[in-house]
Amino acid sequence: MASQKWYEIIEGAPAKFEPIANLFSWSENYTWKDAPARVFLGLIGYLAEEFGEDNFEAMPVLGYLELAQLGDALVAYANFGEDAYNWVNALMEADQIAEDAHLYEEEGN
Repeated sequence: MASQKWYEIIEGAPAKFEPIANLFSWSENYTWKDAPARVFLGLIGYLAEEFGEDNFEAMPVLGYLELAQLGDALVAYANFGEDAYNWVNALMEADQIAEDAHLYEEEGN
């Protein structure tokens, strides 16, 4: 379950980061290993940078909505690079999601 601070960051996202916020918000409907946000984090290098590896051995199957959101989030990241990365980092640090991701990687999943 996401923390109150996580929801505040999501709801208060600057317009330029709304596509990323939408992807993370939608990803709350998934387990970590199947979350579209996890795919995003892998593609931008966050998983490798923060957790030491990209674990995409079991790439989740995403539907058209999730793929559209992922594409929009990647465009936002491409347009705002370091600022977007820093916003994502603040979001991850605000919540247990970072701990869940780390535990998931340690389990070898």
